[in-house]
Formats: sequence, C-alpha cells, structure tokens
Amino acid sequence: MKSFIILILSILLAGGAWLSKPSEQSFRAMVNKKLGAQTSGSDAGEYNIVFGKRKDPAEQFLSECKIKDRVLWMNVEKDGKTIYTGVFATWFGSDLKMEKAAS
Repeated sequence: MKSFIILILSILLAGGAWLSKPSEQSFRAMVNKKLGAQTSGSDAGEYNIVFGKRKDPAEQFLSECKIKDRVLWMNVEKDGKTIYTGVFATWFGSDLKMEKAAS
C-alpha cells in the first residue's frame, strides 16, 4: 500500500511539473525585464546598429540562446552551456551571468 501511494504521488508530481513548465515567452519576458533594467542607467540610449536597424541587447542575447524543451522542464543554452533551467513556472539561473551585447 505504501508503494502504491508513493507511485501516485510521483505521478502527481511529474504531472504538476509538466503542466507548470515555463514557456519560451516567459523566458523572453524575463530577459527583457532583466536587460531592460540593466540598460536603464547611463547607457540607456546605446544600441547596436545591425544593417541600419536598432537591435536592443535583449534581442541580441535571445538570438544567441537555444531553448531546449524537455518533458518536465526547459533548458536554455548559450555557447553550449546551460544558463537557465525552467521548472514549476520558475526560471533558475546557473553560475553564468547574462552579458551585455558586444558592440
């Protein structure tokens, strides 16, 4: 009976992780919020100019990231290293810091 209860609770936990897995849009919103706060200081008007268009640092950072959808969680990789993991509607960062876009 105890093993059956553990099995049911494990299935419920996995189902909760799957249902509350964060989306790519939530990652984009988090990056825009973080990098927007970083660039709101003295260099708020500085942007990289790419092909005559302004490209803000958040979009450049997002273009360098690869989002991998796992069954129960999401991984975000940059340069082959996992920089964020999303599970239970929350993004957890690794040791690496988000860098400003190189000019």
